[in-house]
Amino acid sequence: MENSWYIVGVDPSPSKDTVLCHGKGFFDRLPPQSLRSWFYELLESYANVLIAWGSPLGFGSDNFYDRTIDQAVRSWVAARVEKGRIEEKAVTAGPFADLPGWALSCHALGHPFGTAPGNLRLVGRIHNGHCLVEVNPAVALAVWWLDKKVDRPLKPYHNSQAEAAMIARELGFPEAAGADDDHLDAYAAFKLGELFVQGEARWVGSAVFGGYVLPDCLESDAIESVLLAEKDKSL
Repeated sequence: MENSWYIVGVDPSPSKDTVLCHGKGFFDRLPPQSLRSWFYELLESYANVLIAWGSPLGFGSDNFYDRTIDQAVRSWVAARVEKGRIEEKAVTAGPFADLPGWALSCHALGHPFGTAPGNLRLVGRIHNGHCLVEVNPAVALAVWWLDKKVDRPLKPYHNSQAEAAMIARELGFPEAAGADDDHLDAYAAFKLGELFVQGEARWVGSAVFGGYVLPDCLESDAIESVLLAEKDKSL
């Protein structure tokens, strides 16, 4: 099934070129103004497309500033920082209203507001057609890092080419994925798209009300447990 899909992992940026990893793992850089037309052309060319987008796409009207999934991830990260498995500032999941990608997400994808290019839809499960999922590459990298039990904590890699390259090597990613933090995030998004199509990744949280696609493993289970506890607090 996965061979019939064209997968795109995107590290979106509204203020500089966006890095995409797509097809058989090719990398491209596009200015933000070109993304929507690039997606239109892609969707016209392939029957089955999955775009894994590294920025918030879903939220609920109960909180217009912060999402429960991001609150849960911050709690999960804090516990791993305390245990020395993740360093401070290595993984962030800030309140979605503070993140800078909103205008670009709406323009390029029509989500969370606007008109989507072609028949692109935010989906909770894979099905034939043009599908869109949200990912958080930094969270996914931490999940893979801890699942692999690397014998050093995950360190901040944004604005550090050496650290991005080291993380790519440790996780068995191609060398090109370690070119910088943008390439690493785009490849992580691409890898999550592959796993989602293969049934080896799932939503933690809700596609509509806030969540990410994460790999099926124990650390993703742990995030889901914290998420359920956060939801119970709000009841």
